[in-house]
Formats: sequence, C-alpha cells, structure tokens
Amino acid sequence: MPLQPCPECQTLVSESALLCPKCGRPYPTRKRANKNAETVGGLVVLGIGLAMLAIGVSLRLGPEMMLPCGLLMVIGTAIFKKAVNRKD
Repeated sequence: MPLQPCPECQTLVSESALLCPKCGRPYPTRKRANKNAETVGGLVVLGIGLAMLAIGVSLRLGPEMMLPCGLLMVIGTAIFKKAVNRKD
C-alpha cells in the first residue's frame, strides 16, 4: 500500500489508515469512498425501478406488476437520501 506523509506531522502513513499513528489525525478517505458507493448504489436501484416502471407502462401491465417497480424506487431513493445526508 502506498504511503503518504501526514499533513500535520509528516509521518508516512498508509492510505488505508484511518488515523495517523503518530499524531492521531483522522483520514476520512475511506468513509468518503463508502459514501460514494452508497450514493451510486442508491441511484442504480432507483434507475432499475424507473426502467422497470417505464417498461411496465409501455407494455400496459397491471398494478400488481408495478408494485415491485415502486418498491425499488422507494428503496433506491432512501439509500440515496441517506448517503447524501450522511455527515462524515
């Protein structure tokens, strides 16, 4: 793993470290990556729900077939909203 100097004490610290071992400065890069993954995941689930809804409407499927589309859209929106509003 690549090492980078800590901005505060200049000690070489692994990029995967959460804290500098010498001064204790936090490194939020891992949290930020998780937040980005959650955001993209929520958008993907939302997109799948919207695509299924569009296909269902074009094929004139009944409401019982549209329920999974709506659920996916609600779940995707919830994941996206949680990720965007998360304070890291």
